Amino acid sequence: MNFNEWYPYYKYIKKILNINESNDRKSTIYISTLINDEFFDPEILRDEIKNQDVAIIGDSPFSFDINLVKEKYIIAADDASKNFLFSNIKPKIIFTDLDAEEWILDYFNEKDTIFSVHAHGDNIDKLYIVNKLKKRFATTQVMPLYNVFNYGGFTDGDRAIFFAHHMGAKRIFLYGFNFYYPNQYKNKIFERKMAKLQISKMLINLLIKKYNAKIIY
Repeated sequence: MNFNEWYPYYKYIKKILNINESNDRKSTIYISTLINDEFFDPEILRDEIKNQDVAIIGDSPFSFDINLVKEKYIIAADDASKNFLFSNIKPKIIFTDLDAEEWILDYFNEKDTIFSVHAHGDNIDKLYIVNKLKKRFATTQVMPLYNVFNYGGFTDGDRAIFFAHHMGAKRIFLYGFNFYYPNQYKNKIFERKMAKLQISKMLINLLIKKYNAKIIY
């Protein structure tokens, strides 16, 4: 999905959640200046992901057996990376808007994990963390820049799905995805979190129906 295809969906989401697009743009410019030319080129991952079975791990309050994913290309959504802290199985990529505790990011940074760091209007004060990460690239939900990418998607989980589809994944398996019981351990506003989960479900179904993505719940 290119930006022109994505932007109408972003405008719809912006209206529902009362998002300040100007702040999203400021955050995008800021992360661009932080990383400059020192970023991991995500296109390098295309050969690894193309025609592969990819497992996307969501941060559901329900647990799952990580042995189910050990033979797949693993991408974790932010705090879902906790599932791998005490395992010899590690995610290849973590998609994060820096909500995860910083020590978790530090742990996987030392494991040579690649980070997709998302910039939006509500996390500009956390973006300095990007320069602590050894392998990282930046994403945005508004107009991309030469070093800040937009593959579509809104939450960490569905952005990871859009990315895997963009890179030519054969099949995308979803683990730890739940659209009806928001994870409340961070004391997020319940109604807003529920709205985001429904937006995520809508976007995933869009990929399936309009773009023929092979996504298995």
